[in-house]
Amino acid sequence: MEALRITVAGKGGVGKTVISAVLARQLAQRGHRVLAVDCDDNPMLAISLGADLQAMAARPPIPTDFWTAVERLGEGRAAVLVEDAGVLLERHGIDAPDGVTLLGAPVIENDGCSSDARVRGMLGVLLGHGFDRVISDFEAGVDEPATSLGGLLNPADILLVVTTPSPVAMHTAAMIARIGREAGVGTVFGVANQVRSTADARTVAAGFAAVGIECIASIPADATIAAADTAGTSPLDGHPSSPALDALRGLAERLDNSMVAAAR
Repeated sequence: MEALRITVAGKGGVGKTVISAVLARQLAQRGHRVLAVDCDDNPMLAISLGADLQAMAARPPIPTDFWTAVERLGEGRAAVLVEDAGVLLERHGIDAPDGVTLLGAPVIENDGCSSDARVRGMLGVLLGHGFDRVISDFEAGVDEPATSLGGLLNPADILLVVTTPSPVAMHTAAMIARIGREAGVGTVFGVANQVRSTADARTVAAGFAAVGIECIASIPADATIAAADTAGTSPLDGHPSSPALDALRGLAERLDNSMVAAAR
């Protein structure tokens, strides 16, 4: 069975990395084998996961020639790994809490031909076949979704677009949602984060509705999340239950159910 993939995107500062990390761990707690892929040139997903950032940074750099193209009868050209997937995971990944595997190693110098984010993202695609769920935390903004969503670089089953009630963040979210649709992502959902009032939630929901996207979760502003961010820790390790974490637990359940239904 193919891995089911969630890609998380949004403007910088909207909390997408924390959401990616919490969802990865909560899906693992639901019994899934989860690969978390840090598709950011400034990889910080390890911190929000509660993994060892220094250990991740110390992994051997990922080469850019870990794959090759082959012709498959009836399928055309396809990318395949040139080494065993288990060897690559052992070399470039680390274990994170709740059994999550994190791919966030640096990338070998390549004169700027391929960004670290895109190399990790593509490797995550090819390694994802050994997992049930793959969570990809995209680099902030619209550039990464515009160049990587869909096809080989990120064949997402679900694109999760995160925004705060800020007009700038909502504008970016609308652009990313449109990009996802144009790239052929089957399911695009919106998430309102750092919500402080019913009016905030309604504003974000209306913004997503304007581009034909359902807002499936409203995550309240939560001092627990802010404190963990300041301390450089995972919010799940300090306070496993809080308003935001409880809302994210509900989001993980809904996403999981959506992914199971999509696989049928």
